[in-house]
Amino acid sequence: MPDPVLDELGIETGTPNIGGGETLTSDNVDQLAPGLGGMMEALNIENWQDKLQYFEAYDPVKEQMAGMQYGQDIAQAQGQAGQTIGGAYAQGRAGGGGFGGTKPTVAQASEQAMKGYDQAQFGAQMTQAKAIKSSQDAYKSQVMQLLGMLDTGK
Repeated sequence: MPDPVLDELGIETGTPNIGGGETLTSDNVDQLAPGLGGMMEALNIENWQDKLQYFEAYDPVKEQMAGMQYGQDIAQAQGQAGQTIGGAYAQGRAGGGGFGGTKPTVAQASEQAMKGYDQAQFGAQMTQAKAIKSSQDAYKSQVMQLLGMLDTGK
């Protein structure tokens, strides 16, 4: 007898993929979920190819989004450094300092702006790396959870 809940969710086999991604096969596992097949072999899971239907491919969207955010962060840091340097130069040309005297020189303002840019670039790289690691760790956790639910001894 068909299960109305499974029918409503569009689940034909009664066992959904985690997250509903593309179904893995022995032909595409290395491309869509690098390392999964090797891990299942290393764990000595019998007939592991038959169990691939319960897994989904790794979704690289979070990694791609982290890369886009990195690009935005770098562009913003460049813009801020350019504004600081341009402001110091304009102030110096207007006679308000900038080329010597008691106020910071253009060179000093530029040096400070570049230090800020370097710090922002490092921060953006760390943010990107953390987002990628988080995405990969979440996928690994899903895989390990599903492996624990499967009968790996048969």
